Amino acid sequence: MRKCIRCGADMEEDFSFTGGFGNVLQPPCPFGLAAKVDKEYADMKKAIALISLMVLFLGLVGCSGKTANIDFPFEVGDVEKIEMYHYAGAPVSAEKKVVTAESDISALYEMFEGLSLKDKKVEETAGADVTSFRFNLLDGTSYELIYVCNGVKSGKLKSETGNFEYFTSADIGAYWDDLDTELEATPVNESELP
Repeated sequence: MRKCIRCGADMEEDFSFTGGFGNVLQPPCPFGLAAKVDKEYADMKKAIALISLMVLFLGLVGCSGKTANIDFPFEVGDVEKIEMYHYAGAPVSAEKKVVTAESDISALYEMFEGLSLKDKKVEETAGADVTSFRFNLLDGTSYELIYVCNGVKSGKLKSETGNFEYFTSADIGAYWDDLDTELEATPVNESELP
């Protein structure tokens, strides 16, 4: 006499079939317990499939927003100087630094061109830190970028000149302090800000 491999019941006849666990030869259960186990297994497979689908869907929703990069309409050699502006909270506290060293101009240019940006809207918070950049070109024109820091790894980079507004997790505001510690920050009138 054989025992049911699913429920352990004694079996009188030796029949084989393909069960729900794959292509395994196993005797049928005389008490119907195998059918119950097969139903539970089928329900478990459905639940796993549903959970997997939800995880995939949430991953796709979390990755929404096209990625973008800045493509300047000028070359780094066309930049005469970069005026950096910074204020925390209110524009009346704005300060200005002028970057003229070629190495610093190149560092800023390359940093902006290499940024990974997302095309998604971000709510601006009141009292945010704002760092602006005005690229003054040799032909007398300028190109402006404004970075609004809304929190840790959350900011908005926008440009009326370039006609865009992107989300970034880069800390662009750190360039105000880190670029060249020798640059002097001078107070600036609010009307001069980009």
